[in-house]
Amino acid sequence: MTRRLSDLQLERYQAEALPPEERAAVDQVLAQSEADAEALRVLRTENAAFFVTQPPAAFVEKVMPTKRSPWRWLGALSAVAAAAALLLIVRSQSGEGDETRVKGGVGWHVTVSGQTGTRTLMDSTQVAPGDTLSFQVATERQVFVAVISHAPDGWWVYAPSAGRDAVRVARGLTLIPDGARLDETEGDETLYLVSSEQPFEPERLRDSMKNNVVPEGINVEQIGIVKHRR
Repeated sequence: MTRRLSDLQLERYQAEALPPEERAAVDQVLAQSEADAEALRVLRTENAAFFVTQPPAAFVEKVMPTKRSPWRWLGALSAVAAAAALLLIVRSQSGEGDETRVKGGVGWHVTVSGQTGTRTLMDSTQVAPGDTLSFQVATERQVFVAVISHAPDGWWVYAPSAGRDAVRVARGLTLIPDGARLDETEGDETLYLVSSEQPFEPERLRDSMKNNVVPEGINVEQIGIVKHRR
């Protein structure tokens, strides 16, 4: 049976990150499409397994230090949001060991969805044209964020998709509404999560980064990917 919903839509549905009208539309599709309903069941099973095998204490303590148990913080979330929070543990392959990507009190996690399913994106992960990226951010305070890409065919703003006004995220866990569908250009690509305590325009920042200039007050975290046809 052919699916009607993308992996990214199901991820956002599970994380309760869809607006009411979109969520209602997804509910309708799930009621009619056994293939989509099964894909959602698989996604929930995978997240539940990850919840058991990857305790989030180190990540929560590093991003949002507190004297309270980090499990209490997770307890305040819904079961679905708690499972999503666990996915924020990103493993580095740069030789530093299993380090969480955190800079300036802001951590991020990227997932890639495609024909082979949904998986965590790490340094030098191989992806394919047409795959979809989604971005999650955890922060200890309110910040403004954007995702900028340096690809073989130029510099792009992936999120927000309009390129204007950085996304404001509150303390805690946030799934950025805009994902990115990878185009047909193959080669090495670098993704940058940029964050600031002050609002900024991602398009103007992209133009600055083209010239190797990062304005004061902007924090940058990067992940490299390799895009090729399978």
